Amino acid sequence: MLEVPAPWGSYDDRRISRHYPDVMNDGSLATSIRNHLLELGSNVVVTGFHETLDSGSRWYASASSSARSAECAMALHERQFLLKLSNEHLTAAQGATDQLSLIAPVIHRWLADEVDISELCNDYAFLILNEWALKWQQLSEDQRVALAWQELLNYIEAERLSGGECIRRQQQLVAAASRHPSLCKLYPVLSHDVLHFSDRVNGDWKQYPYVEPLSGASGNIVYRVFDRNGVLLDSVEAKDALSLIVANLPKT
Repeated sequence: MLEVPAPWGSYDDRRISRHYPDVMNDGSLATSIRNHLLELGSNVVVTGFHETLDSGSRWYASASSSARSAECAMALHERQFLLKLSNEHLTAAQGATDQLSLIAPVIHRWLADEVDISELCNDYAFLILNEWALKWQQLSEDQRVALAWQELLNYIEAERLSGGECIRRQQQLVAAASRHPSLCKLYPVLSHDVLHFSDRVNGDWKQYPYVEPLSGASGNIVYRVFDRNGVLLDSVEAKDALSLIVANLPKT
C-alpha cells in the first residue's frame, strides 16, 4: 500500500527531491499541475493545501467544479501521484501514476469537459472505476437515502461483531431512526460516535440537530441531544431522543 501523509502531515523534503525533483523545483504540487493545465489552455483552478486556511502540505492539491472535485497527493517512498475523482462527494474513480503529465488532462476533462467517469477510466488505464458510485448515480433520491441507512446499519453491525464499544452505543438509536417516518428521509452521518443528519449525501449536517450517546453509571445508555448550534437540549433515552431531534428539525 502506498504511504501518504495526511494533508496537514509532514513530508521529508529529501524524499521529495529524490522522487519528485520536478515538483520540488516548482515549489508545490499545485504549481506543477497548474503549469500543465496552462499548457492545455485549461482554466481549471487548482489549490494547494498550503494555500488554504489550514496551511497544510505543499504536496497536496485539489480542484472542484459544481458537484465534481479532484484531489491529488504524492506517495512517500516512491514516485506515485495519487488522484481521486469525486462526484457529489462520492469517489467516482481513483488511481496512481508516476507520470505527472497525465494528472492535468484527467483533471481538465473531469471538471471542465465533464466527461463521463467510465470514459475517463477507459482512456486512462491507471484510473480504477468505483462501481458502487456508478450504481449510486443511477438511483432515485429515495433509493439513495434508503441505501445510505442500510450501509450505516451494515457498518454498525460489522463493528458490533468486532467488539466496537462506541458503535454499540449507537446501534439502538440508529436502528430506530432508520424506521422513523421523518428521520428515515434524511441522510445519516455518523462521525466520532455522533449521529448527524443531512438533506443530501455528505451535505451540510450543521443545519440539523445531532445526538451523542454516553454510557450511564448503571450501564444504561443516555443520549445527549444538541440543537444545530451545539446547545444541549436534554439527555434522554433513545425513544425520547428521536422525538427531540424531530421537534428541532429545520422548518421547511
